[in-house]
Formats: sequence, structure tokens, C-alpha cells
Amino acid sequence: GTLTGQRHQLGAQLSDLQTQIQDLETRETELNHSLSTRVGEIQTTEASLSSLEAEFGQLQSQIAAQRNQKEALAEKLQELREQRPQLETKSGKLQTQIQELEQRKAELRQSLAALQGQRQQVEASLNPLQADVAQLQTQVAEQQNYKEQLDQAIAKLIGRRRRLEGQASQLQAQIQDLESRQTELNRSLSVAIAELQSTEANLNSLPAQVDQAEQTLTFDPNDARLYYEQGLVNGKQGNYWEAIEDFSQVLRRDPNDAKAYNYRGVSYAKLRDQRNAIKDYNQAIRVNPNFAQAYYNRGYARYRLGILQGAIQDFSQALDINPNYTEADELLRYLEQTELLE
Repeated sequence: GTLTGQRHQLGAQLSDLQTQIQDLETRETELNHSLSTRVGEIQTTEASLSSLEAEFGQLQSQIAAQRNQKEALAEKLQELREQRPQLETKSGKLQTQIQELEQRKAELRQSLAALQGQRQQVEASLNPLQADVAQLQTQVAEQQNYKEQLDQAIAKLIGRRRRLEGQASQLQAQIQDLESRQTELNRSLSVAIAELQSTEANLNSLPAQVDQAEQTLTFDPNDARLYYEQGLVNGKQGNYWEAIEDFSQVLRRDPNDAKAYNYRGVSYAKLRDQRNAIKDYNQAIRVNPNFAQAYYNRGYARYRLGILQGAIQDFSQALDINPNYTEADELLRYLEQTELLE
């Protein structure tokens, strides 16, 4: 009886083991299927990467070709510029030759008219003199032949002149395009000059305070005014990092000093750190919403970052506060024209 019970237990255990083996085989099949799917996806991804690399190579080739075309066009433009004086000289000479030929043609017409009149007179009064008439006819024919040759030469010169005028027109169009580009460069130069004037105005607006700062450098170091004046001196001398530290000392003692925020922003801008400059201009405007110079400075910083709409809004606000703000008005007009052109 004991052996029979153990046998039944072993049969049950064997059945469980077979069930587990079947489960493991099922999972193995599922894992193999999943692995096959992943392998397919990886192969697809590798094919896509190969295609993208090929497209990237084509784009690089196209970019190189466009650069070569640009250089070739620049060389051709230079050649046309060099040829223009020669073509103008040739055109002038041809014009002079055409005028001379036209004059000779008129003279020949007069001579022909005179010969024809003489011929009529001779035919009317000297009919017996046929030989003389024949000679005159020969001379007239020669004159007419010479006239036709001159007409052909004049026609050729006129055609050549027209071709030269066409080339001159093309050169003129190219020159006008270059002049247009020069105008755009002049506008950019005007903006740069406005920037320089603005910076000089920011750093030189208080010369009397700068002189006072040089005389009060021995004041109490806890006096915010000392750091303010010292910051102006450092900014004027181009020591922008020192100026930033000075104005920071002022703001530690007086967090609501709008001018200190503004001048620290100017120092950041001189170091080409437009984003920190904008942060300080924001604080200056927060403390003093009617601070026209802070609006102008923030607008210029936004312009340098390519935020044109924001720059236009700031320049407009500066003009609303101070209608006589010349620099803001000039830059606002320039940006509005740029927006219209785009």
C-alpha cells in the first residue's frame, strides 16, 4: 500500500513537471518570436540610418556645388566690372564712327541729288551727247553702289552698337543691384553708429558724477553712492566686470535703484551678454516703469538677439515716455522698414 501511494505521488509530481516543461517551451517560443521581431526592427532601423547617411552625403554635395556656383558668380561679376570701362570706351568710339558715316551718307545723298539734276539737264539740252550721258549714268551707278556699301556698313555698326547697349544695360542692372546692397550696408552702419552713440550716452551721461566719484573714493565702503560713482568710472574706462561688481554692491544696499540696474545691464551688454543685460533692464523697468533709457537699452539688446517684435515694442514705449528720444526713433523706423521689406 505504501509503494502504491508513493507511486501515485511520483506520478503526480511527474505530471506537474511535464506541465511546467510545456509552459517553459511555450515561453521559449514566445521569446523566440519576440526576439525575431526585435531583430527585424533593428534591421529596419539600420536600413533607415543607411538611407539617412546617403541623403546627408547628397546634401553635402549640393551645398558644395552651391558654394562653387556662388564663387563663380562673384568672379563673373568682377570680370564684368573690369570690362565695363572698356565697353563704354568702345561704345563711344562706335558712336563717333556712326556719326561720321551718317554725315558722309548725307553728303553722298546731296552729291547724288546734284548728279541726278545734272543728268536731267544734260538729257534735256544735250540729247546728241549720248556718250556723256552714259558716262554720267556710270558715275551715278558707282555712287549708288558706294552708297549701298556704306548703308551695309552703317547697318553692321548699328547692330554692334545695339549689342553693346544691351551689354551696357546688363552692367547697369548689376551696378544698381550692387548699389542696393551698398544701401543695405549703409543702413547697418547707421545702426552700428546708433549703438555707439547710445553706449557713449550711457557711459558719459553723468560726467559731473564721475568727477565727484574720483574725489570721494575714500568714503565709507558701506556707502552705496561710493560704489555707484566707482561703477560709472569703471564703465567709462572699459572695466566692465569691475563696473558690474560695483553696481551689484549698490543693489545689495538698495535693491530698488533703477539706475544701478540699468548701468549694470549696459556693462553686461558691452561684454556681449545680452541675456543678463535684459534681466537687469527688466528690473530697472519694474522699479521705474517710466525709465525711457531702460526701455531703449532693452530694445537694443532684443534687437541684437533677433527678437525684432520685442525690440519694436520697447523702442515705441521709450518714445511714448520721451517723444524726443532720437536714437529710439531712428532704430524704430529702421526696424519697421525691415519688417515691411520682409
